Amino acid sequence: MQRVVNWLTKMRCQLRKLIIISCFCFGVSIYTLAQNTPNFKLLNEFDIPRTETIELFQNTSTGSPVILSSKGDVIFIRPINVETGLPIRLLSIRSNDTKKVKEHILRGDSLFCLIKSMEEDQPISYESVIYSLRGDVLSEAHRHQITFEEGPETKTAQRIHFTASNNGKIGLIVRQHAFSKNERASVFIEITRFPSKINRNHTIRLPFDSDDVEITGVSITNKGIVNLAVKTGVKINSPFLRKHMIYSFLPEQKQLHEYDLSLEKHFLKDILIQTINNETHTLALYSQDPFEQAQTDGFVYLEIDTSGTKVKFKNVVPFSDKVISEMQDPSGRQSSHVDHLYPSDFLKLNGNIVALFDQQYIDQVCTTDPRTGIITCTDQYHYDGLLLQSTSAEEESSVIARRQIDYKSKGPYIGHQAFSSKGRIIIFYNDHSKNESAFAERAMNNPSRAAVRYVYTDNNRELQSGMLPILDDYILFSSAPGFENKGSISMLFSDGKNFKVGRINPHEW
Repeated sequence: MQRVVNWLTKMRCQLRKLIIISCFCFGVSIYTLAQNTPNFKLLNEFDIPRTETIELFQNTSTGSPVILSSKGDVIFIRPINVETGLPIRLLSIRSNDTKKVKEHILRGDSLFCLIKSMEEDQPISYESVIYSLRGDVLSEAHRHQITFEEGPETKTAQRIHFTASNNGKIGLIVRQHAFSKNERASVFIEITRFPSKINRNHTIRLPFDSDDVEITGVSITNKGIVNLAVKTGVKINSPFLRKHMIYSFLPEQKQLHEYDLSLEKHFLKDILIQTINNETHTLALYSQDPFEQAQTDGFVYLEIDTSGTKVKFKNVVPFSDKVISEMQDPSGRQSSHVDHLYPSDFLKLNGNIVALFDQQYIDQVCTTDPRTGIITCTDQYHYDGLLLQSTSAEEESSVIARRQIDYKSKGPYIGHQAFSSKGRIIIFYNDHSKNESAFAERAMNNPSRAAVRYVYTDNNRELQSGMLPILDDYILFSSAPGFENKGSISMLFSDGKNFKVGRINPHEW
């Protein structure tokens, strides 16, 4: 009997130990799960009229972050309280019968606007206006008339390129002069420095006929160096004779430097040009078949140093078999290239430049009424894979197997937002709520069934992924880019009617 009692006592002690150990392990597992859950917070709810097009949610240098939207010729600016996430006030810039806002761009605390003056519904002149955002107050800081004119004799002139430096201190206007027979192409450049309010005009000549050049992109560094992406061989309209050039113009020295992106037996398209830390980064996709516009075999990358006078790095990056295989058409059709790929952004990862590409295309779904024979077609917008590709190493790449579909028009929930922060590239997009991984095959075509997926990488070879804990049907408002500040990412979220600011600190994951 005593042996039985001793055995039961011993078993009771072992059972107690087992329960304690189990509880400890359970506690550890819950702690680990909590540690891996994204630190994500949705702030207070507010509304923006559906008639407005929300363009961006951006930080400013000295004031509050702002939501910028537009409706027709009116620009709306809503400074946001960083603690509550609510708009502080509504600011606006309004056009009238004689002056229209043609283009605008927000950099730092400066809103650069291109104003078109009208007379009897015909443009007669342009103005450059800079508005300053200080302490959540909008005020006009500078205005001057641009020297080129718009009239019947200049209808054949090229489009106006309008941008500003990253620090919001320099505005740039570029326009190719109208065609003139037997003359070389010339380009008008206006540079406005702010807050000194000094503007200078320059005319540069390119070594091509005036009808043989097309300016496809521009940028300006914080030092005031102007970069032009130029396509030549336009009048001949032959892919075999077409060239793509980058020109860096140094206004103080009156110097123009030429860089040729063209490759032998490769045909370039879709140039992306961007300035990061005063260095100019540019790439152009290439194809080995000039008649297949949708096909891409790789890209040529060019980095120009901060002086604008030297090529710091140039590389030709063919897409690897792995990338081509992972970005195949969802229908299963095999090919030796990537279809429907477009350059989206340059991102920094541990000191290296990574190019982000977006796979997207438009097709149609058509139905025929059996009674009338009338055919009705609806556009389908497909946003498929995302590619992160190192500009220096072919093998360093990552493919995100996103699949999104929208109908009739590109809605605000389709697309992605990408950030580079503290040694990571982080991408957010709306995925189907039932998907368990970034490589699932379901297409997300209904915002009410969506959840927000995050994908990040530390080395551009391995991806980590998960879903944000979204509540009350709020998902990412993808079409309005958010911002990163001191490691914290802020973006705009919506349930289809109202909006909330979401704040994420991904480095605590």
